[in-house]
Amino acid sequence: MSGVQLDIQMEATLEELELWQEGGDESICYRVRLQEYRDAEATVLQITESSTVRTEVSQSPQTYTVKSGDTLWAIAKQYLGDGSRYSEIAELSGIGNPNLIDPGQVLTLPEE
Repeated sequence: MSGVQLDIQMEATLEELELWQEGGDESICYRVRLQEYRDAEATVLQITESSTVRTEVSQSPQTYTVKSGDTLWAIAKQYLGDGSRYSEIAELSGIGNPNLIDPGQVLTLPEE
C-alpha cells in the first residue's frame, strides 16, 4: 500500500499510535486507532396544559468508516441486526457495486 493517500474528514481523537521499522529500506510502518465523534442535536420540551412532556432528538446520520476485511453484509449485521440490509447502506452511501468497498471509505448507515 505504498504511496496511498487518504483524505478522511471527521472529528476524532488519536487513541493509539504504533510505529515500527520494517525491511532493509528504512521504511516506517504505522498503525493508528481513532475515536470518532458525531454531533447530535436535540429539540427538547413541548409542554402542554396536561403537563405532558414530549422530547425529540434528531441526530446527524450515523456513519461507519470501513476497515480492512469489512463487508457490507457484516457491517449491516453488526449495526442494523440484519446482514441482508447491506443494500440500504450501499444506496445511502452512493455505492454502485456493494462488493467493492475500500478501507477508509465512510459509509452512511440507515436509521434502525
